[in-house]
Amino acid sequence: MLSEGVDPKIDLSDLPSTVEVVEYATEVKVGARHPWGGALVFTSFSGTHQDAISKGLTAAEDGDGMWRVPYLPLDPQDLGRSYESIVRINSQSGKGGVAFLMEKEFGYVLPREMQVEFAQLVKAYTGTHEVEASVYDLWELFRQTYLVRHTPLQLLEYRVLHGEVPTGPPLPNVINGEWIGSTNGAELGPIQSVGPSGGVEPVTVVAEVILDGKRVSVRGGGNGPIDAFVQGLNTHLRQHVEVMRYYQ
Repeated sequence: MLSEGVDPKIDLSDLPSTVEVVEYATEVKVGARHPWGGALVFTSFSGTHQDAISKGLTAAEDGDGMWRVPYLPLDPQDLGRSYESIVRINSQSGKGGVAFLMEKEFGYVLPREMQVEFAQLVKAYTGTHEVEASVYDLWELFRQTYLVRHTPLQLLEYRVLHGEVPTGPPLPNVINGEWIGSTNGAELGPIQSVGPSGGVEPVTVVAEVILDGKRVSVRGGGNGPIDAFVQGLNTHLRQHVEVMRYYQ
């Protein structure tokens, strides 16, 4: 009735608790796909459905407050359900569902090309193991694939200096009283550096990397730490790399 705009004057804001009481009192399980109360009633495994739901939820965040999410007649949170159970990943899932969970759970906004690539890895994992991938499984697969690889390039440590920096011998670890150091999973920061005046401030990055098994000192300048690092790295590469997209 609520989905049709009629208020039945019944508090359904914590439906999972109501289901729990009913199951305890009657000793009868509520079916997984029972309307509104079932454990899987808001859950989608289909790749096309997940993609539509993901886009709909994103649009709802920036919309006019009206609920227009495909395949979900009402907001699950109005019934005490969370978004976590809406999208679940198995071998039939597509890039939309995987990208949705990576953003909602970990804050990673994957570029489209990366969505396609990572979704294929997830599909292979769930198909091989014949399991549904948990959020933990997604994170471990993402971490092992993209974050802890040490070949052919590994960033050991780096220093970021703002403003014009002369060339010369390696710089000390402390710059103007600020240490910008080792990389245990650290990021280089914004692609551009904004100075006190509001303009783009030149940045120099001095880094130590392992490149093809050899320790290499990298020094580069640019309009931000990432740009500076890439410029310096390109002096050691046969084929130059370029930052196509940046998300923060």
